[in-house]
Amino acid sequence: MMPQHHMKEQNNALVMNKKIMSILAEWDAAIRERNIAVSEKKEALAARDKALQQRDKALAERDSALMERDNALAVLQYRENAMNFPIGSGIQRGGKRMHPTYRSTDVGETLNAEIHITDALPVSTIASEEGKSRPVKQTKENKAISSSHHER
Repeated sequence: MMPQHHMKEQNNALVMNKKIMSILAEWDAAIRERNIAVSEKKEALAARDKALQQRDKALAERDSALMERDNALAVLQYRENAMNFPIGSGIQRGGKRMHPTYRSTDVGETLNAEIHITDALPVSTIASEEGKSRPVKQTKENKAISSSHHER
């Protein structure tokens, strides 16, 4: 049989091993938890980046549409001005002012002309942060004004 102090040392060693194993198990669980949190964070960042790319694409498409609209308006204004002030008609012999006469070829050429306007800018732009609508706070003065308009 073993002496008493050997048994006590062996018992202490078993208790210490159990404590170490428990600490290591907690350590492993904490590392797994951290890894899961890091993975979730990466997924959230990827989703955010995708949303930002979609927003940027939508803003670029909006800006492009605004430029197309502004170009079309400029073309229409140019054509309208060209029809109102045709070149080469209006002043005839003797310096008399005559009403402009339109020849069918002048109008046709003006309407069929392709005009490229590359310097047109959007009439209005909204920065991405400014585009978010915020509720307007009504002050007592504004409430009094708006209620007086409704009473009429």
